Amino acid sequence: MYLFLSGALAIQLVQYKSKRCRPVLGVKAEAATKADLIPLGSTDLRVSRLGIGTLQWGDPQCGFGAQYDEAQLAEVFKAAVEGGVNFFDTAEVYGYQGIKSNSGSEQISMIAALRASLARLGTDRVDLYQVHFPFPAFSQEVLSDGLAEAVDLGLTTAVGVCNYNAEQLEKIHGLLGAKGVPLATNQVKYSILERGPEASGLLAKCRELGIQLVAHSPLEQGLLTSKYVEGGAGAKADSVRGLLKMMQLIGTFSGGKTVTQVALNYLMQKGAIPIPGCKTVAQAQEHVGALGWALEENEIAMIDEKADFVKA
Repeated sequence: MYLFLSGALAIQLVQYKSKRCRPVLGVKAEAATKADLIPLGSTDLRVSRLGIGTLQWGDPQCGFGAQYDEAQLAEVFKAAVEGGVNFFDTAEVYGYQGIKSNSGSEQISMIAALRASLARLGTDRVDLYQVHFPFPAFSQEVLSDGLAEAVDLGLTTAVGVCNYNAEQLEKIHGLLGAKGVPLATNQVKYSILERGPEASGLLAKCRELGIQLVAHSPLEQGLLTSKYVEGGAGAKADSVRGLLKMMQLIGTFSGGKTVTQVALNYLMQKGAIPIPGCKTVAQAQEHVGALGWALEENEIAMIDEKADFVKA
């Protein structure tokens, strides 16, 4: 099972067969179907073409405790795993109310942050460790040194970054490559309504360098779901309704798929791994329904053309 986790310096982890997941969520990690597993960049790791984001898990501001609890989230996790997902995105600050820390405001190094996260996870290694942002306070040389050291120490198998543009990505890819460490991933915002990675050349650069693009916010906070097909207040909902109706029609002719499933499958066909959030079993089951099929090229072109006239 793969689990993303942010460290003290806003650095993320992906944990393979997380010991923390099993006791907390009460289910055993099962392997995703081979048909929907893909290599994570140029590494030997194989992940599902869809991940699940857990930003809302454990956060009272998102309804945790009042609208849903840990027992319900255990069922959500189980439904996702049974549907073929082996890839969960979280962060050190997600569900922070349940975390005890004595680090205060003291700055700690990347390696120290990783070791602390490993201790909380109850493991000695993760498979992917990601820098969350190209921090201006640190040079890319320093960041690449830290990532390479994490690999050399056996604390992680692979490394990645988040929110890097094409130029920044090429630089850190080169720095890591010089140390014999491949860059596995780059996580950025990407959706039907936010196609910046395409327009900027970032998606093409990821393909060129053999880096897997991971797409956060793939449903635009619920805007790209069936919720707004027929109704919904506000100019934003009104502007996107025509696109949603087209997606609904495409989904119908794709075997009865929902707008949500079309939005997620669209990103998969573009070569990204979307990581939508979910907090109910129904949402998890709908998300995994985006696996196991593919939009046609002409359908993707139709969505692109329609989306060009919508502002997210």
